Amino acid sequence: MTNLPPLPQEPSQGQTPPANLSGGAACDPRVQGSPGAAAPPMPQPWWMQPPPQKKCPGRRFLKGLGILLFFASVMLNVSLLAAVALSKGAGLQSVTVSEGASDQIVAVYTVEGTIGEETAAEFRLLHRQVQTDANIKAVVLRVNSPGGTVAASDEIYHMVKEIQDTLKKPVVVSMGGVAASGGYYISAPAQMIVAEPTTITGSIGVIAVWPVLKDFFDSHGVKVMTIRSRQAVGNKATENYWEIPSERTRKDVEDMLTTMHERFAKVVKEGRPKLVTSKVTVSVKDGGEMTDVEETKPLNGTVYLADEAMKLGLVDQIGYLSDAVKEAAKMAKLSSPKEVHYAKSVSFREMMGVSQSAPLVDPKTLDKLMTPQIMMLWKVD
Repeated sequence: MTNLPPLPQEPSQGQTPPANLSGGAACDPRVQGSPGAAAPPMPQPWWMQPPPQKKCPGRRFLKGLGILLFFASVMLNVSLLAAVALSKGAGLQSVTVSEGASDQIVAVYTVEGTIGEETAAEFRLLHRQVQTDANIKAVVLRVNSPGGTVAASDEIYHMVKEIQDTLKKPVVVSMGGVAASGGYYISAPAQMIVAEPTTITGSIGVIAVWPVLKDFFDSHGVKVMTIRSRQAVGNKATENYWEIPSERTRKDVEDMLTTMHERFAKVVKEGRPKLVTSKVTVSVKDGGEMTDVEETKPLNGTVYLADEAMKLGLVDQIGYLSDAVKEAAKMAKLSSPKEVHYAKSVSFREMMGVSQSAPLVDPKTLDKLMTPQIMMLWKVD
């Protein structure tokens, strides 16, 4: 049997308790000044105190290095984000609107606003996408534009035809609020045109517009001199803002616009086999006098609402974007179409809402002001 240590015994009356092993009598509260008071710690001799800690320069260096690496990591992540966003800005972004088979895509792309060089450049991105992506089987071109420059409209028209004729992928146009003039020019070659009930379309014609500032400058004492070579004195720079155009200049410009109008009419006739034309006589002001002129309707610059445009064969169906997507899928014989909308990617600068400060007079704007514009454009004066 194991021997247990004896239990401690209470001291008898008048007997001094044994000293505490850790602190002796000094640790016994009954020895202090007031009953039950805690004993203050005994100060250690100087030779037993630990040496004071010195500040380590290596530790400070490591701490600073850690902070530096943290901020470097943040800057690297921001730079990578910018690089990704900028790379996306050079192409197209896509959004799937309706799920379907991955190899049965109906691509939807919108041309909106005045058609110009930038519009044509962005459309080239879609053309390349359709050309390289075998999963895109059909295209729906959403047009909401009053038109624009002849060159840009003709370039988009050419690409639309190439998608159909060369790539053998049907194109269906869905017209928005306005699809007039150049907006109709790019729509004409589509296999089907679907217009909304309130769509304004037509305006088949070509115009040239430039202001003449001669009287304004004369009244302010400003003279603009245009000096021409002798061999081109009658033609060079005759269309400018500083001189009133001569009759010869007016005739030359009208002849050029007439040739372009004839091309516009040819594009419409080739693309719209159901076109209904008729001869009409209208009164126009020419040189201050009213003159009767015979025109061919609807190739005479008139605009129409969807119902009338359908009667004339300018559009094929009254409906909305969803109807155009269904028609495109049907033409491509797709059993499970996937509707994907494409648009130009937003650049990092645009995504962050940062705008580049422009000079007081933009050189491109000044160049456009100095160059008369020949337009396929419908607008209300």
